Amino acid sequence: MGFDWASFVTLLLGISAVSVLVYLTITLWPKRIPKDKSVNGIRERIRAEEDNPRSAPE
Repeated sequence: MGFDWASFVTLLLGISAVSVLVYLTITLWPKRIPKDKSVNGIRERIRAEEDNPRSAPE
């Protein structure tokens, strides 16, 4: 039972490919936009500031 280089290289390439796919999936997966950063959130904040300008942050 000797060392099989072909199997080792195939396994190494497979592990490398899977790790790259996992890394790309984690880094490129779409992230949710926080409510206060969305168009509707900004619109609501502007309306609230227009309705009550004293409560607007400076």
